[in-house]
Amino acid sequence: IGDTIVYTARTVLERAIDFIKTNPHFGGRLVYGDTDSLFIQFPHSTRAQAFDQSHLLVKALNQLYPSPIKIKFEKIYMQSVLASKKRYVGLSYETVDQQQGKFDAKGIETVRRDTCFIVSKILRQSLKLLFQTKDVTRVRRYVQSECEKILFNRFNLLDFIFAKEYRGKERYHPAAPVPALRIALERAKTNPLAEPNQGERVPYVIGFNSESLNANLIDCVWTLDRVLEYKSQFKLNSMYYIKKQILPALDRCLALIGVNVFKWIDNLSIDINSNDKQPAQILLDGKNLRRRCFICSQLANAPLCNECRHEEDLSETMIICENKANKFERQHANLQRLCFACSDRIDGWSQCSTIDCPIRFRLRQVTQLMQNAQETRMFVYNEC
Repeated sequence: IGDTIVYTARTVLERAIDFIKTNPHFGGRLVYGDTDSLFIQFPHSTRAQAFDQSHLLVKALNQLYPSPIKIKFEKIYMQSVLASKKRYVGLSYETVDQQQGKFDAKGIETVRRDTCFIVSKILRQSLKLLFQTKDVTRVRRYVQSECEKILFNRFNLLDFIFAKEYRGKERYHPAAPVPALRIALERAKTNPLAEPNQGERVPYVIGFNSESLNANLIDCVWTLDRVLEYKSQFKLNSMYYIKKQILPALDRCLALIGVNVFKWIDNLSIDINSNDKQPAQILLDGKNLRRRCFICSQLANAPLCNECRHEEDLSETMIICENKANKFERQHANLQRLCFACSDRIDGWSQCSTIDCPIRFRLRQVTQLMQNAQETRMFVYNEC
């Protein structure tokens, strides 16, 4: 029965395709067709004209088939991208009176669950900008600004969490480099009951492996428990997310209009390391890890770069450091009060075990910023 239904549907669509090709006076040109739908382009037509032409074409097609077979008009895409089979996105209009197009995506990263939210967010906003403004330059500036935020640690860690499905260790090769399997085996070592259930999604992030700068990707997987530890040394592998997740997703859509998105990061105002296995915030200098200046964000071997340290008047530098340190200390205290209200413990923010609380992720980020600011403040006082 199933094969008969599929064959009948295919026959109906093939007959519709032949009708469209042999009747060009309807003004439509077939651009894509699969098992249950057809995409027909109406060149040089306004949206209202496209609606009229679509209804006329559907009416003519329905006269070819006996009842109850019926071709249904669904929507008009005004600005769209057909990336590949069953992968498309556009601004859809279902009625003539509809003023604002609805962002409608199928099969791409904005609706898929096998990627992290930052990829979906940047791709969605980039496509919206492209559809609404038709200006690739604005899209490029937006993508560059988001990449700079990631490189300068101005992000929400929740947006970078992968959650891949665990299929059970019997369905993997024991040495398979699969993050969900690696995490499941580590959990089972301490507690066999802690192994994820089959079909459960296992969250993790990709960070910097402090033990080896040339570590494989599977060795850069961090569980959220390790990330949120009080004295965790976790650092996000920013370049992996930018060059292996965000830009490839954009390229699959924008390469169709001749845009090379991988060149966009070459024009950033910050130094990007070409080594994919190292994050851009940390560069290897012999055996010492280099960092960025707290004031101007230039690469430095100390909390401040040489230019900021050797200024004639350090009072401005001291004021900036003091203001930033006070700002992060106030934020840290406010977040601590929220954690205390939730856990009813003074040290609740460091003993909390939940991985779903956004306050905990924010508190971890603010704690790192506060510690860096305090270290820089002491460094400036000692220099003076």
